[in-house]
Amino acid sequence: MKKRIIDFIITNPLITGLIFIIIGLILLTYQLNRKKPIRFKDSNILSWKGHVYTWAIILMSIIFGLILIFKKL
Repeated sequence: MKKRIIDFIITNPLITGLIFIIIGLILLTYQLNRKKPIRFKDSNILSWKGHVYTWAIILMSIIFGLILIFKKL
């Protein structure tokens, strides 16, 4: 299964890059459209980690998608 995914990423970098960018943008819109505002003074360390990891996943997926697209060009 891993080999098939890696082969797909290597053979189709443009499609894979677009998929990662779309995933990043969907996560970004979800994160920005939350109904309840985040109160950091009331949060504990696990909530902080959750917020940081969510933003890290958003940034990494968008950057990885851009790298794959520019690699194709």
